[in-house]
Amino acid sequence: MELGHILVVEDDVRIREMVRNMLQSHGARVAEASTGEEALAALKRNGPFEMVVLDLLIPPPTGLRVMSLVRAAHDDTPFVVITGAADDDLRATVAEMGKAVVLAKPFLMDDLLAVMGRLRADTEAMGSSEEAT
Repeated sequence: MELGHILVVEDDVRIREMVRNMLQSHGARVAEASTGEEALAALKRNGPFEMVVLDLLIPPPTGLRVMSLVRAAHDDTPFVVITGAADDDLRATVAEMGKAVVLAKPFLMDDLLAVMGRLRADTEAMGSSEEAT
């Protein structure tokens, strides 16, 4: 799976570095942010991105607010939302935003790659069906 250009948004430097290193080892070009403000700036300045790996509980604006602002700008970049507080309500909220999935912390790097692969496949399938209409 070719990963392309990925934005990793995580305020825990250890997790951010671990995700960055793993993605780079799989050929991704990685940009990083540690706050919602930095994430929004990176999306404008360094985008477009193939995908965003986004921690939910980051300094303002929060991960959900970042997603909401991105969607309000008609940007359909896929998101993998990583959080230690994954519950059914959160999963439903994230799913409603479209092209996004929740991955509970702690997670294995193989789990992140698998989720990214499924999200990419779903996104490509959605794009193909939209082109057919």
